[in-house]
Amino acid sequence: MDKEGKSKDGYLDSISNSASEKADVIEYIDQLKNGRILEVGPGGGTALVEMVRSVERTFSPEDRPGIVVFDIIEEVFEKVRKAVGETDVKIDYVLGDGSKDLPFEDNSIDAVNLSAVAHELFSYGGGYSGIHKLAKECGRMMKTDGVLTYRDPDGIELHSMEEVVFTTPFARRFLAYFLPKFLDRKYTSLKDKVDLGYSETLSLELNDQPLPIDDLLILNPETLERGGITLRAKTGLVNEIQRHFVLFAKNIASIDMSGQEDKNGSAEILKDKVFFQVDNQAAVKAIDKFLAETGIVFTCQKKTFELTIAALNMLHARIREIANHFESDVTINPEAMRALEWGTREGEENYFYGSSEEIVSRFTHFSLIKDGSGELGYSCLCPISTNSIKSVERVEHSRFIKQHLERKSEELLKDRKRHIHFRKMPLEKAFPILLNYYRETRHPAVLETLQHFMFILREFSGVKSDMQELSADPGEGVQKCMDVCSAIASKEKVENGIIEVRSLLAVPHLGVIGGMASGKTTISEILAARNYNVISLSAFVRAEALARGIEKPTRDDYFNVSNIMRRDYGRDILARLAIKKVIDDRIERFVLDGMRNPEEIDFFRQLIRDFVLIGVETDTEERIRRIQSRLRDIDNKDHQRILGDMDREFFDPSPDGCRLSQVLSLADFYINGNLSSEANRIKIETLKIPCSR
Repeated sequence: MDKEGKSKDGYLDSISNSASEKADVIEYIDQLKNGRILEVGPGGGTALVEMVRSVERTFSPEDRPGIVVFDIIEEVFEKVRKAVGETDVKIDYVLGDGSKDLPFEDNSIDAVNLSAVAHELFSYGGGYSGIHKLAKECGRMMKTDGVLTYRDPDGIELHSMEEVVFTTPFARRFLAYFLPKFLDRKYTSLKDKVDLGYSETLSLELNDQPLPIDDLLILNPETLERGGITLRAKTGLVNEIQRHFVLFAKNIASIDMSGQEDKNGSAEILKDKVFFQVDNQAAVKAIDKFLAETGIVFTCQKKTFELTIAALNMLHARIREIANHFESDVTINPEAMRALEWGTREGEENYFYGSSEEIVSRFTHFSLIKDGSGELGYSCLCPISTNSIKSVERVEHSRFIKQHLERKSEELLKDRKRHIHFRKMPLEKAFPILLNYYRETRHPAVLETLQHFMFILREFSGVKSDMQELSADPGEGVQKCMDVCSAIASKEKVENGIIEVRSLLAVPHLGVIGGMASGKTTISEILAARNYNVISLSAFVRAEALARGIEKPTRDDYFNVSNIMRRDYGRDILARLAIKKVIDDRIERFVLDGMRNPEEIDFFRQLIRDFVLIGVETDTEERIRRIQSRLRDIDNKDHQRILGDMDREFFDPSPDGCRLSQVLSLADFYINGNLSSEANRIKIETLKIPCSR
């Protein structure tokens, strides 16, 4: 990774002034007795200080884990040592490049703290190849069950198009100063500058008239004070401008983000043209010739040049090169110099802020390693669960952005930081988690990684498909892969003496979960014939709808009424009503049908020690065929409306809504709903399951 495009002094100054980054790895500190923690890119040392203090508080001296600090700039270590101060925690400092082979042995690291690093690798480490190399190296050097905590600014899909309006003079001046530099590939000092194709699709308007991007370099400052600028560009580019705008406002303009008023501070330099002087006549002639060739408007009197801050920001590095060639100094006033140094340091970095789905898929996919782990012999980095993927808003930053920009939705104006907690685990444990994440997101990058994993699993599952059936998930191949993972998990528990197996029908308390028309009612009827009492949670929703005067509730009514019940009485209300019926009617053997929210499952599992959850999975097209052919007033028959109902059941946008995607991941085992009722009857009667979860 080549950070020579950043001056070391400027870089060190920027990290020392950055906000404290929480060390998420502290959440797992009690698991790291005598272990080894790797801190990659420590910045100013604030996260490392928290880490060291946590180790000191948690462990006696003989049990303390050691910490390894890794960075590409040796001068960082001096600042970090000063920040940490005196400690008896063992800290090693290792110099190296995160986009190349890391100098650590296989299976030697228990935890990795990765804060604000991935985007640097993308910009300086060769784009996506730098990200992939880091993921691969972490998969190699981390121990099984080790944790990696990832934090970086939140991103969304990069390539959709949108429109953004720069509503204040400060925002417009920043755009003129930043955008040409950011997109420039002609005068850049960066080697192999990453190009995401932003220039090919963007357009600008000034007061509703087309504005060529090069005109930003010569605009009269008064025009930027009065005129409105609209940018149409890829969302990824808009995100970059917005993020850098916040950084510039904080670090250069010295704006207090917590204040209610926006004061431009030292950003006043963006209002005016800038003068710089050169003390060598030969250098003056060379710079004059260079500027003339660029077509930039400038003036030169004797040894003094005048041009806009936007133009100088883009050309500053090349002007310095020419001056250095003639052994000449370039003198610029300190305020302008701060802005130019920031532009050199930050203005060319094309960072990787993709969606959470893209980050999860890339780290999981490229960390896969054949290391003999588990039953299949493979392991990878995988989110600990879908709940370990979080996004936290930085409210003060969001408030500032809303003062200066307008975008197509208020959500896009929020400044967020993403937290993803990975664990290195055998592939058979990662596959169900990743499958559940795909069911929640339906993201093509996650699908691609799943297909890659299925290619490995098919040797054990007998899958003969071409791996495309995941797009119609769940298919036979997906079910077989899940069966392999479940069988391995059960086998491990049996071999370790944790559990024994028994007949499913020996379990007195069962639950059946699945989507509409998946066949869960058929499974419940099979169990009813074996002396189970069927309790449908949907019956309580219907009773509530009738009490509200809805005589013939539709599918939408069921969704809406159940959401209201969870909102008003708690998300486990349907589970509580079911247990009340069990108690009131003195029911001993029962099967609960129709759970659609994870808090309902949590309620039953906390209350009922011996409770087994059966998941029913059926192809989407088969479910649609069943809905269109059965005679139920509740059902929509239109194909698109059915898909809409399925999506809402799978993940209702309401916080109190259905979360079938999460519920299905909690099943103890799965039944293929595509099979005939007779085939599933035989499976249920002969199925052996673990005696306890």
